[in-house]
Amino acid sequence: MGIISEKQKEAQDKGIDFSCNFRFPEMGNISTYDISVILGNILSNAMEAAEISKDKRVQISSMLKNQIYFIDVKNSFDGILDIDNETGLPMSTKAKDEGHGYGMRNVKKVAEKYFGAVEIQPEDGEVRTTVMMVLPM
Repeated sequence: MGIISEKQKEAQDKGIDFSCNFRFPEMGNISTYDISVILGNILSNAMEAAEISKDKRVQISSMLKNQIYFIDVKNSFDGILDIDNETGLPMSTKAKDEGHGYGMRNVKKVAEKYFGAVEIQPEDGEVRTTVMMVLPM
């Protein structure tokens, strides 16, 4: 996908180690636009965090198990990630006029459209974002 190629080039330019094992699902009826919304937002957030971290790395993978499709992004992160108890999403560090957290809300909406969810787990210098969706047949 074009988004991944763009992010890979951006990572190279910024000295971020970028590894990719992503495959678009060949089965199921899922919109390319919806996958683009997910990838664009999650990879942008991962790149921003990795760029200002010591380790500078982003890893993306995907997996299809029966009808369940997972997109998994891990990135280095030096800091504290505050999760909003109401939304389950990270609280934005951007000013309100910079697009305050709309990207992850859009990711969550897309996941829910496919009866799925978004999980964000910060741990020991890394953030793991997993999007799970049930693919319609």
